[in-house]
Amino acid sequence: MAIIECGTVCITQLKCLIKFSVMLIYSKDLRLVINNLKENFYVHENIFKNEIVAKIQFGKRTAWWITVPYTSIFIGTVGLYVVEKMPALYSEEKLSVTANGTNITETFHRNFPFKLWLPFDEEKSPSYEIGFLYQIVCLTVEVYYATIIDTFIVVLMMFAAIQFELLEMAVQLPADSVAMRIGINTAPSQGK
Repeated sequence: MAIIECGTVCITQLKCLIKFSVMLIYSKDLRLVINNLKENFYVHENIFKNEIVAKIQFGKRTAWWITVPYTSIFIGTVGLYVVEKMPALYSEEKLSVTANGTNITETFHRNFPFKLWLPFDEEKSPSYEIGFLYQIVCLTVEVYYATIIDTFIVVLMMFAAIQFELLEMAVQLPADSVAMRIGINTAPSQGK
């Protein structure tokens, strides 16, 4: 069972590392896209400029409402996980229990949040605290990068959909003006 747990953790970390390295390799291009997002939207006519700007601002608000709560939920989950595992940091190594007048001393085993094989005794201080901190920091960074990359892709797809809506408006405007010139009613008929 420990091999399965370690294997899934390694696969997840490898997947996150690959995503992060791709983002790191293309970071300049991505930064350029993000910084020039508003200018990337093609505005054919100045007639609909306010409507276009309103659509872009609505897209930005929606992107914020997608990204921030989604990321906050995962970071909050990591925080709750840390709080759940925190008693192991402060527990004594020996537990004394008195039952029926007999004093029983048991050894308390401190476990890491995830299985970790170390060449030294990880249950003694400060080895346990260093390993615990290492695992929590790595888990937080992994969760943060995974959620940010996923939401970044969703936001880019959302802005591509807005770009298609604007393209539809740009194509519809000349079609409507041509239809008006030749006298065709382009409004949808009522009651059908």
